[in-house]
Amino acid sequence: MGSEIKVVPMRVLVTGGSGLVGKAIEHVVQEEGGKLEGEEWIFLSSKDADLVDVGQTRAVFEKYRPTHVIHLAAKVGGLYLHMKENLHFLRDNIKINDNVLQTAHEMGVTKMVSCLSSCIFPDKTTYPIDETMIHNGPPHDSNFGYSHAKRLIDVQNRAYYQQYGHRYTAVIPTNVFGPYDNFSIENGHVLSALVNKTYTAKKEGSPVNVCGSGAPRRQFIYSLDVGRLIVWVLREYEEIDPIILSVGEEEELSIKEAEDLIAKALDFTGKIQFDTTMSDGQMKKTASNAKLRRYHPNFTFTPLNEAMSPEFKAYQVQVLVNCKSLSSGLSDHGYKIFIGGSDNHLILLDLRTKGTDGGRAENVLEACAISWDTNALRPSGLRFGSPALTSRGLMQEDFKKVADFIHRGIELTLEIQGSLDPEAPLKEFITALWQGEKFQQRVSEIKAEVEAFAGKFPMPGLPEL
Repeated sequence: MGSEIKVVPMRVLVTGGSGLVGKAIEHVVQEEGGKLEGEEWIFLSSKDADLVDVGQTRAVFEKYRPTHVIHLAAKVGGLYLHMKENLHFLRDNIKINDNVLQTAHEMGVTKMVSCLSSCIFPDKTTYPIDETMIHNGPPHDSNFGYSHAKRLIDVQNRAYYQQYGHRYTAVIPTNVFGPYDNFSIENGHVLSALVNKTYTAKKEGSPVNVCGSGAPRRQFIYSLDVGRLIVWVLREYEEIDPIILSVGEEEELSIKEAEDLIAKALDFTGKIQFDTTMSDGQMKKTASNAKLRRYHPNFTFTPLNEAMSPEFKAYQVQVLVNCKSLSSGLSDHGYKIFIGGSDNHLILLDLRTKGTDGGRAENVLEACAISWDTNALRPSGLRFGSPALTSRGLMQEDFKKVADFIHRGIELTLEIQGSLDPEAPLKEFITALWQGEKFQQRVSEIKAEVEAFAGKFPMPGLPEL
């Protein structure tokens, strides 16, 4: 009598699970029926472990014992951050990728799907680019560190297959956008950064300043489409060679065309100007999705103009709601608010009625790890903005907690001032802050609480687990 072969349901570990693509996969799995009966999906974020550290990487694999891995974790950023820190992007991403792949090998992971980027392709090449052209020449100089680290995943996948027979593969999405993106102007993806700029310009009545000429062309793919396709790759794609996930070549847009769509979605009617003194980066990287179409001919992509409006308008509304919540929370603590609340994303906090100023308060808040979109306005107070924390996923109730942290920091500011001569200069105040044992203990207590709270909302642009 023959014995039955028991098929064990997948236990899928998703690194970078709190990021743009990770959240999309979670939506597909939890909300669209992507999870099959008996399966377990674990979505990790940077608070669970630092994948740059091999010991922490192994510990998290031992904890969850995955049978399959979707590897999204990376140190990522926008064009200008990459240009400034190529070495850091190279070293950190090499460590992350090697730790994850080698640990997966040692732990007997059946299949892994890693996420690459279209920036890995050669700068000088023919178009459209396809999967066979990854190693045909050096990538663009602007982000060569990140690009080479990502290329090495493809090399490692082939080596693991050659030496051990492992089915580790990779996907190459083009420019991804969607919910849970990083809307930071400095290190966000191009569409999300433009959303932030356009939203801010609308509220301030100022022009939108776009870095570069607006001429570079990109293929934009909605994050939920990427999530659906990665789940398909995990289940059905058997090649070791990577596969490009992209809309068709005919849907490529210039940055100017993308900004025009964003302006329309946000009802922005002001001036759009392009700063040609800033780098354009790679002018084009048109990718072919012919291989994807051979495997999945009936997949329907979400058009950019359809995907944009609900996501971007939701972000716009949430920024305002969060600002109102922060304003309300600070008002409850007795602070006077100059601007902000119901129709603005900025708050000017008047500290004169509290007997202190922005310079002193800002030093204490920074010591307590409370710093975002801030600007000290001595002697009047501090200015806060809600877009950055909104892009990290904080909602209105979370901003009430942020208001509490700010209040505690300002209370400590007043306590330090009370220990000094009323005419003591800022330099003396800073010395007391950092050398006073009692004050440092208070700083450490607040900072520990702030960092524990912030750990629930990983910072986009930093290494993600």
